[in-house]
Amino acid sequence: MSPTLQDLNVAIPLLSDLYKVHMIAIKLEEDKHKSKQIKAALKQRCDNFHDDQSRMFDSILGRKRQVIVLDRCLDNSINDFGLLTSADEVKQETNRHFQQITGTRHHFVELTEDWKPWYEPLASINESIYEHLMDLPNEEEWYQLLKTLPNDKAPGPSKVSNEMLKHLGPKSFGCSPVLA
Repeated sequence: MSPTLQDLNVAIPLLSDLYKVHMIAIKLEEDKHKSKQIKAALKQRCDNFHDDQSRMFDSILGRKRQVIVLDRCLDNSINDFGLLTSADEVKQETNRHFQQITGTRHHFVELTEDWKPWYEPLASINESIYEHLMDLPNEEEWYQLLKTLPNDKAPGPSKVSNEMLKHLGPKSFGCSPVLA
């Protein structure tokens, strides 16, 4: 027995309601999934703040790490230019290539007696002047330094410009020297 027109008129609104309920359930699941992803990303960023600040800055600045995978290379050390596929052989050939690309091979050279005096510490320099060389500046020194920085200069490897550093508030002072 096939459905009648009256059966279809009754079923269509019921199916429409069922569809709406189903779409609401899908939307709720999607929102739950997005929330979970956001929480995981925030946790990862906080973990990176403590454990891997370089990765944190890459994430904040939207930088992608590009990695080159060398899984094969030509053997340039012999005349037949064979293809190397073994991980150890590829690593060894890559090392050999970069050692010889400049035409010289790195090796340790003993300093001759003529040059040794040039590398000896000078007695006239008090070594204590270097004790605090790597200390971070205090807040006042840091803000004085920021005032002297020029604007419109290219940022360094961190991709943080002088203008960005100058606009950091006092709450971010602890991170400021790390950013620079």
